Order: sequence, then structure tokens, then C-alpha cells
Amino acid sequence: MSDQNPSNGVRPNVSLAWVFVGALVGWVPLIWHFEYFWQFFYFMDEWDLINKMDVLGYQNWVFGFFAENFVPVFKLIWSGLIFSGNGNYHFIMVFGFLLHSLILLLIGYLLRMWGFGLFTILFSQLVVGLNYTHIEVLTWTSQYSSLLAFLSFLLVLVPFSRAYIKQIVTPWSVCTVIVVVSALGALSFSRGVLNGVSIFGCCVVLWMLRDPKVKSVWRAAISAMIPCVGIALYIAIWSFSNSSNFSSSGSRLDAIFTHFFFRISLNPWYQQIRELQISWSQALVLLQLNVMCLVFGIRWARKANRPLLYLLVLFFLGDAFLLALGRNHLHISSISGWRYQYLILVLFAPFVGVLLEKFLGYVRQDLIRRSASFVVLLVIARWVFIPWGVHLPTWSQERGTYARQKIVDDSSVAEDYDISKFDEVSNERALELKEKYNLH
Repeated sequence: MSDQNPSNGVRPNVSLAWVFVGALVGWVPLIWHFEYFWQFFYFMDEWDLINKMDVLGYQNWVFGFFAENFVPVFKLIWSGLIFSGNGNYHFIMVFGFLLHSLILLLIGYLLRMWGFGLFTILFSQLVVGLNYTHIEVLTWTSQYSSLLAFLSFLLVLVPFSRAYIKQIVTPWSVCTVIVVVSALGALSFSRGVLNGVSIFGCCVVLWMLRDPKVKSVWRAAISAMIPCVGIALYIAIWSFSNSSNFSSSGSRLDAIFTHFFFRISLNPWYQQIRELQISWSQALVLLQLNVMCLVFGIRWARKANRPLLYLLVLFFLGDAFLLALGRNHLHISSISGWRYQYLILVLFAPFVGVLLEKFLGYVRQDLIRRSASFVVLLVIARWVFIPWGVHLPTWSQERGTYARQKIVDDSSVAEDYDISKFDEVSNERALELKEKYNLH
């Protein structure tokens, strides 16, 4: 299974069947813990979205800002799921797992395209597909905006990667598609503006490294960047003019630096190792671990793999910077929150996969190496998956079971139980919205 030879310039021949198998693991949490997932219900921001849609009118709501987010594409898709699913929360959640599986498919496809080994591909898909930290992203449908944006990023990467690998300039017709898909991502999630910017930044890095292949990807990179820059400027102008978060704390350079430091240090290992304390000394240790993974991952990857790894590093740093800029008013403990882990795991998993595959490659006996690779994948899959069963019972109660009981039988839970957990949507208002939109 460990078939990557860093010294060999020939890309390994990994069957697409493995990529599809790896993508299917994204459904395992839903199937395995079906009874808990089916308890989740509309929660906090979702009630706010529905309430604003009802109060403002559909068109004004779709094209209005949501906090510092301008996400009309997400709103159109999310509200469309409510209407087409007749208010059924399960219907929207299944769509989220479909996005999750598509992302896994594209992760595997792109890693295969860039010539990564089978072990690294499966490792990345398993770590991202089964990870317990996705509880918040996959069960809170307002978070699907980030999945839509990242799906857009991966889709744009396909023609970009093909142009680089085959050294062919992307046709203008494909560039038009890139512009549209890139814009859809940026209009689904505010940090989706990183999609095109990071791709263009990767081209700049390749140009600085005097990579002759970069000349074939400038057109695709600029096509991906232009809509992202335009949308980013629009969001920035509105945010600095209207957002209290930016106006009150955006200029606090010390807070921005602190949050940036902890974001690139704590993530992803704080949640993956577990039971760690948040402190400067602990963050320094984890930062060293991150640097080692990134540096040695690039060093030990084949030369043909490295452009994609450069791109992932840029995306990781850009994401940390934007979060530090916009969320520096929050407590440090929020930095390693579960909702932020999805993207970071996608970015980091290939580096760790390359390192593990390098070590496994020292085992010369083929059968032993393949057996060891299988055991490593099995152990890691179990490590990231088991906590679902630990956390889901509590999460499903607090974000679903009690709210459903309150709506069906008011006497079954505390009299003052807050259905929406959102200050602007009272229980009376929640019941009105539930009846009007058949929320169930």
C-alpha cells in the first residue's frame, strides 16, 4: 500500500476505485450513529436565518449581509433545501454529508492527479472523512457554507492542476467556468475569497522558485483570483463600515498577532492529540510540530507533488490570518473550536500522510510494508472516529432532542427552555416559524 518512492519521478498508478472507496467513508458517521444524528434540529444561527428571511422578505434577505458574511449563494441553496424538503432538518443534513463525500472524492482525485501515493490518499480521506471534530460542521447546517466554499476551491483546483501537470494553457472557455465556480465559492462563505487568492499566491511562489511550468497556469490562476478579490473588497468595505467587530478590535494589532499565533499553533494537533492545555508554552511546542510536518512533508514529497503542498500552506496561513483579523475579539479557547478543524485537516493531512509513507517506505519487504500500512490506517481511523459515540449523545440532546420535545410536548422539558438558543428568537417566535415553514 505504501507505493510512493520520493526519489522516483514517475507518478504512481493509483486506481480511481480507491479514490471512490475513500470518498464513501464520509457517510460512515451518519450511518453508524444514525439514531443520534436524527435528533438534531434547527439551532441558533439557523433560527436567525429563518427569522430574518421571514421579516426582511426573501430577496432582501438573500442579498443582505449575515454578520460580516455576504453569502447569497449559500442562502439560496440552504433556503432551497428547506423549501424542497418541506422544512425537514434531516433532508438538509443529508445534503451536508453529500457535500462531505464530494469533498473527499475531490481530495483523493487531486492527490492522485498530483502523483501522491495510495497511502497518503487513503490517509487523507480517512482522517478528513471520519474525524469526530466534524460534529459541529456536519450537524449544524448553517456551517455548510464553509463546505460549499471549499468544494468550489477543490473544483477550481482540477483545471489548474491539469494545466500545470500537462503544461497546457487553460482555454478561455474553461477559464470562464473557473471564474463562475470561484465566485460561487466566495459568495457561499466569506473566507471563500481565499480560494482564488491562494491559487494565485501559489503561482507567485512557483515563479519565485523559477519553475518553468508556472507559465501554463497564470491564466487559470488569474481567472480564479479576480472574482475573489472583487468580492473580498466588497465585503471588506461593508465590514469596516458596519461591523462592530472590525471597528472596535480590528486595529488591535496585539490581539490579531496573538490569535494568528495560536491559530497556526494549536490547529490541528490540539484537537487530534486531545487533553492538552492552552498556554503559550504548549502552543510553541505544537507550532514546532506544525513546522516540522510542513517542512519535512515538502522535503520528502516528490518534486512533482510540491506545488500542491505550497498551495495548501498558503491557504492555511491565509485562513489563520483572516480569522485572526475578524475573530480576535473572541477568547483564545475559541481558536481551536471544532468548526475550524475541517479545512485545517484537509490542508494538513497530506503532509502527515507523506511523512508516514516515507517511514513505511523503509520497510523493504512488500507484504510486511503493506500490512503495516493497513494497520496504521486502521489505528488512525479508529482514533479519529471513536469520539463520535462519546460526544454525539450530548450534542444531539442539546442541539435537537430537547428542542423537539419542547415543540411537541411543552411539559416534557423545563418551562423556560430556550428552543432557538438565540436571543432575538423567542419560544413564541420559534413556534410561529415552525408552523409557517413546517420545521421538523
